[in-house]
Amino acid sequence: MKGLRQGDPLSPYLFLLVADCLARLTETARRNNQLQGIGPSDDCQTVLLQYADDTIFFCEPRKRFMHNLLFLWNIFEWASGLSINKEKSELYYLGPNHRKATRLANILGCQVGRLPLRYLGLPLHNKQLRKEDWAVVINRVEARIEGWKAKLLSLGGRLTLVNSVLTNLPLFYFSIFRAPKKPGSPNVGTRAAGDGALSVVASRPLTLLKDADSCRCLKTCSETSDHAPTITDAGLHAPTNQHIWKLKIPVKIKIFIWLLLRKRLSTADRLLIRGMHVDPNCAFCAVLTESCDHLFNDCVYVRFLLLNTGGPDANNASSADTTGLWAETTEIPVESSRKHRLIVLAAIWWVIWTDRNNYVFNGKSPNVAGSLERLKQLIDDWTTLL
Repeated sequence: MKGLRQGDPLSPYLFLLVADCLARLTETARRNNQLQGIGPSDDCQTVLLQYADDTIFFCEPRKRFMHNLLFLWNIFEWASGLSINKEKSELYYLGPNHRKATRLANILGCQVGRLPLRYLGLPLHNKQLRKEDWAVVINRVEARIEGWKAKLLSLGGRLTLVNSVLTNLPLFYFSIFRAPKKPGSPNVGTRAAGDGALSVVASRPLTLLKDADSCRCLKTCSETSDHAPTITDAGLHAPTNQHIWKLKIPVKIKIFIWLLLRKRLSTADRLLIRGMHVDPNCAFCAVLTESCDHLFNDCVYVRFLLLNTGGPDANNASSADTTGLWAETTEIPVESSRKHRLIVLAAIWWVIWTDRNNYVFNGKSPNVAGSLERLKQLIDDWTTLL
C-alpha cells in the first residue's frame, strides 16, 4: 500500500491522528505514575502541550521519569514510523543545578536550553520577563515600519501600517504578559485609553509619521474599538482629534483634517517661512495672506459654502480659528447631529483644499457652482455611511 504524497489534503488529518496517539500514551503513563507533570495537585497536572509539530513535555526532574519518557518516545517512533529529531530538541531545567540538567539531557540525548523559551512566538520563563526580553517586540515593530517601503507610503498608508503593526504585534504579547511599567529600555509601555481599551506607546523615536515638529512617539488604538487611534505629539491624547478617526470617510481625508487642525498644511504662510517664493495672497479672495485659519475659517468663500450647506456657522462661532470651530462642533450633544455637522465641515474643507490646489498648480479658477455640486455629492456619499 502506497503512502500519502506531500501536500495531500489527508496529510494533516493523518498527522493529527498520530499526534493524538502520543497524547494518549503520555496520559496513560501519567495515570500509571510513570511520568509526573507540573501542576497545583496530582489531579491537575500538565504533561504535554502540542501545537502542529511543536511539542512540550512537562516532567519532574528525576532520572526514572527521564528513562520512562525516553522509552515512551521509542514506542511512539516504532508504532508511528516517525522519528523525533533530538538534535533540535532541548531540555529546560527550572532550577539552579546546571549539572543535574546536563545529566538529565544526556539521558534523553538532547541539549540543555536556556530560558526564556520561545513557544508560539511568546517567550516563556519561570520568572517575570525582564525589559531586555521585550526587545524582540520593538525590533519586530521597527523591522515593519522603518523599511524603504514604509517611507514611500502616503500618510494614509502610513497610518494603516501603524495601526496594524502597533496594534497586532504588541497586543499578542500583552494578552499574556504585563508590559514593563516604565517605558525605559527597550522603550515600550502601555497606557489605558478608557473602558479597558489598550494603547501602545513606543518612546523610541519612530520616523513613520514625523512632521515638522517631530512627533516624539506614536500612540494608537485599534480602529475597531470604541477608542479610535489618536496620534499627537509625545503620545498625548487630544480629545477633539478622536472624532476624526470615528468618521466614516476616506483615510486620506482623516489625515488631511488631522494636519489641518495642527496647522501643518503647506499653505502660503508656511511656504514663505521655509524661504519659498510663492504668491502669499489667498486663492479665493486675493486680499489676505493665505493661512490655515484664513483659508478654512475666515475667507468669504468658505463662509459662503458653510451657509449654503447647513454646516457650522463660522460667523456665530466664538473661536476665530479652525481648531476652535472643529472643537465647538464636537461639543454638539446630539450624536447624529454632531456627526452630520462634522461630515459637512470635513467635506467643505476638502473641497476648498482641492479647489485651492487646482488654482495653484493647474491655474483653474474656483467655480462656486461646481464647488457646491461636488460638496453636496460628498456630503450625500458620506452621510449614507453613518
